[in-house]
Amino acid sequence: MYSWMSSEVFFVSCSWRETLLSIPLFRSHWYNRGMKTLLTFHGGVGAVTGSNFLLTGPHTKMLIDCGLIQGEKFAHDLNRAEFPYDPSTVDFLVVTHAHIDHVGRIPKLVRDGFAGKIISTEETYLLAKLMLPDAFSVLRMETAQNEELLYDEKDIEQAFSLWETLPYHEKKTVGDFDVFLKDSGHILGSAMVEVTANGEQTEKRKIVFTGDLGNTPTPLLNPAEPITDATYIVMESVYGDRNHEGGERRKERLKEVIQEMVERKGVLLIP
Repeated sequence: MYSWMSSEVFFVSCSWRETLLSIPLFRSHWYNRGMKTLLTFHGGVGAVTGSNFLLTGPHTKMLIDCGLIQGEKFAHDLNRAEFPYDPSTVDFLVVTHAHIDHVGRIPKLVRDGFAGKIISTEETYLLAKLMLPDAFSVLRMETAQNEELLYDEKDIEQAFSLWETLPYHEKKTVGDFDVFLKDSGHILGSAMVEVTANGEQTEKRKIVFTGDLGNTPTPLLNPAEPITDATYIVMESVYGDRNHEGGERRKERLKEVIQEMVERKGVLLIP
């Protein structure tokens, strides 16, 4: 464990799954009494999958994503573990996009007591309606005969009954926070989540959750929108230590693979 403290940030790292970050997103009378907005990371830290962040204000608890942990040695047990917070006390869940490592534990969250509102773009909602039942089919096949399922179809149905859609560039007030979605350019409907504190006595500060960023260069998606005036940014960085090849090089590689398959008289599957 290590910690670092300043007038702006208090940071404690407990493990890859659970990291605490207390931020003065609110600047109001109660902040002067020592109250702060608390950001806790319960997945997607120190690992690629299982994205799950909890933002706690004075009166509102809001999650960003609730994804399935994949590819880890103990993923099976981690996915079945109790959430390190009480889901029944969470008011809102904002979903960045429909990949399973960002939505896969939503039915479990509902099963464990969450009854708040789920917010995403319409495209993410529609994709999740395909992804979650499909993921459940895989889950059912992989679950041992004498083992309880992580969730069932009723939990999926209940989750979608709580779901609301929010277009890009439209502000929505969710308790202590104002939420604003921007295109992150990752997949259809993917969004960056901009969160600001609301209230007359609040000095406006903004925290941005990027979700997964970009899929460039691609002709099918818009590029990620720029981030402006952010006080804090929570950014994915899976490929943060390397440069992606350009579009022309990708085309050349595709041509090379096709040519190789022709010469070998092989089979090339292009999804």
